[in-house]
Amino acid sequence: MRAMDYKAKKESFVSNGQGGGSLELLVISFNLMLTIFLWRLIQNLTGHQKHLAISLSIEFLILIFPILAFTTFLSNKLWSSAIFLSSITLIILVKFHDAFRPSTIKANHHPSSQDFQPQTSDGQSSNNQIRHQSNHGIIINKSSNQIVHPISSDTLLMPEIRFQQPFLTVYRSQMMLMTVICILAVDFNVFPRKFAKTESWGVSLMDLGVGSFVFSSGIMSALPILKQTPTCKSWTIDLWKNTRSTMPLLVLGIIRIILVKGADYPEHVTEYAVHWNFFFTLSILPTVGVLVRRAYKTYRLDFTLLGFLTALAYQYILSAIGLQDYVLSEAPRTNLISANREGLASIPSYIIIYLFGLSTGCYVLPFSPDFLRKLSQGVAFDKLCKRKPGKALVVYSSWSIIWWIVYLGSASLISKPSRRLANPTYCFWVAAMNLTLITGNCLFESIELDCSGFLHNQVLSSPPKFFQSINQNSLFVFLISNLLTGLINFRIETIFVTNMLAIITLLFYLVIILALTWKLRNYKLKI
Repeated sequence: MRAMDYKAKKESFVSNGQGGGSLELLVISFNLMLTIFLWRLIQNLTGHQKHLAISLSIEFLILIFPILAFTTFLSNKLWSSAIFLSSITLIILVKFHDAFRPSTIKANHHPSSQDFQPQTSDGQSSNNQIRHQSNHGIIINKSSNQIVHPISSDTLLMPEIRFQQPFLTVYRSQMMLMTVICILAVDFNVFPRKFAKTESWGVSLMDLGVGSFVFSSGIMSALPILKQTPTCKSWTIDLWKNTRSTMPLLVLGIIRIILVKGADYPEHVTEYAVHWNFFFTLSILPTVGVLVRRAYKTYRLDFTLLGFLTALAYQYILSAIGLQDYVLSEAPRTNLISANREGLASIPSYIIIYLFGLSTGCYVLPFSPDFLRKLSQGVAFDKLCKRKPGKALVVYSSWSIIWWIVYLGSASLISKPSRRLANPTYCFWVAAMNLTLITGNCLFESIELDCSGFLHNQVLSSPPKFFQSINQNSLFVFLISNLLTGLINFRIETIFVTNMLAIITLLFYLVIILALTWKLRNYKLKI
């Protein structure tokens, strides 16, 4: 087939998506939660695998291959898959009930203040008194349980606290893997069109993926606030340092434009527009993070409220000023602004999603959801780090309900969700979906660790190895998946490939990404 004919067919193939329903996406997520539950059951029965290759193979078969299956050839059997996985899980629990009793296995070591050892300047753990100078002369002293000074002080150092929740690693890794699979799978017939990006209105799996990437980035951006990371006295210097660090993303965005245009690669123009791409959007978010964190330090901003106010302003611009009609119109793309109207118009919305994620990170990253409040009140160090899974679940569930109410209200009274516009309704939907997934993963982890005395085994305190490596280098994973997708599309006319060959191609694609990520697991690449 001639190149021009194939390009036109390919562009038509990936366009005009109508999306699906949120329930299907939640069922996929529920199935993935069952796979992690099943994996931990098997881990509990078998203990640590001495052979790394066997351990990684088990992870791939139980945790990663199902993501590919649920988004391709099992996409029409999601409920059957849920029943099957639930049945297998129940059978194992019943058949090996005695193996999961606390009396027969080592009691699980729950995270406590002993897990959060203050670090000396050379990185060594110390139980001795640690003094932190501030304008108010306050000392943080773990050995005597002296109170932590309120965060209003200009504290230069904080005790080393690791804000690592295993269920968050699982959530972020599963979302990243779904995104990575969808990036390539959407080019094959084996991938359902209902999961492809919507053209103008509605929601889909790929719509969730792009929003979740930003939401997840916002969550991790809460770490400097939680750790009370010192900032430069001059906000301009701080901003410049951060802006300089985003230059590689801008370069990647420009390289993508050159490669796509130079190779006459099939494009879905209404996805981001003619020249704009997601790397440009990502390059803006860290700078926003610096500004809002500095504003928080000075004014104690509520990030959720700030996100809501931004959403209201953006909706006004969309509706009252007419931006919505312009973006969705067939107006000619005669200059850089008109040619890239979708990408430029969506910037406020991704900032809104980022702010919602930042707000979420402040209460899901610590073991206690009211960590910041306790820190500001000067609570003892041991109490500051005390795990409260029950309270956390209540907080997460409450926020999930709030976001669903806001989303449904906005969808009914204001506008349907639109990824192309990235309107506020879409932002609320992304927040609702992500909080639901976080709550679900937290619930499953709580069941695994606490309910009925099951699974009190130290091996369960760590997430899967592949998930840890993906979580450490998520931006690299996203980059390499985009590069591999381009290479595969240059070599294969994907829309004419059989379903079997498509699955084999996707498997090799996943193996390459996982192998590279595993090799780089000890490095956190700052791209």
